[in-house]
Amino acid sequence: MIQDYRSDCPLCRLVQNREILTRLITEDDLIMVVDCLACQVPMAVLKVHRAQFADAEREHVRTVLRQFEGEVIDWKQRRIPDHAHCHLRPYPFPGTRNWERI
Repeated sequence: MIQDYRSDCPLCRLVQNREILTRLITEDDLIMVVDCLACQVPMAVLKVHRAQFADAEREHVRTVLRQFEGEVIDWKQRRIPDHAHCHLRPYPFPGTRNWERI
C-alpha cells in the first residue's frame, strides 16, 4: 500500500487500486504516468499521498517526462491540490501558469 493512502483521493486510488481510466504510459517505484482524464496529456503522479514533490522527485519527473512529446511541465495542481502530480503540455497551453520548459 502507498504511504498515506486516502481512499477519497482519486490519485491514491489510481496508484494503489489501479483505477486507471485512461492509458498507462509508464511507471516506476516513484511515479506513475498516465494520460490525464481531464486534459488528455501525460500526467505524472507521485506514488505517495502528499501535496508537493521533493526536489529530487521533481528532477526524476523531469527525466521521465523528457522521453515524451511535450514542451512544458505544468506543476500547478488544480483539481486535486493535495496529491502531487504534474502535466506535460504543449506550449502555449491555455491556463498554464506554473510551468517550466523541458
